[in-house]
Parts: sequence; structure tokens; C-alpha cells
Amino acid sequence: MVWARDRGITLIHEASLAKVFGDETVKRIVTTGMEIMGLQGQLRPGSKWASFAAKMQHAYLVNPAWVIGGGSAEIQKNLIAWMGLKMPR
Repeated sequence: MVWARDRGITLIHEASLAKVFGDETVKRIVTTGMEIMGLQGQLRPGSKWASFAAKMQHAYLVNPAWVIGGGSAEIQKNLIAWMGLKMPR
């Protein structure tokens, strides 16, 4: 995508594909991390018992905002269908 962008090629559905894939990947990683950590994963930052300085808890809580911030998955999937697959609106 960077190569194409440097050459002035506009990428719409490719960027949407990358965002949807990235969002789903981060969601799975963070959810799995919280499952592995169990109750310790719920500790707040600053707690002396918090592992990884509670970064997993922070990532788990802000992940929905990251997903919505760049356009929800439904909007991204619509762009993929319209622009990438040439499907009708």
C-alpha cells in the first residue's frame, strides 16, 4: 500500500481490507491475552500486582474505540464490496 501511495495510486478497498484484518487480529490478541492473564489481567495501572503495567487491560478497554475510530467494520466491509468487488449499493 505504501508503494502504491508513493506513486500516486489511490487505494480505497485495500486500506479497508488492511483495517478490518488489523482490527480483528488485535481483538483476538487482546482477548486471548486477557484470557491467559485471568483475573490479574483486570488489575488497574499502578497496582503492585499488575503484570505488564496493566497494558493488556488498557489495550482491551480501548480496542473498541480504535475499531470505531477509523470507521466501523460494517462501513469498511461496504467499501470493500462496492469498490473492490464492484457490487451494487
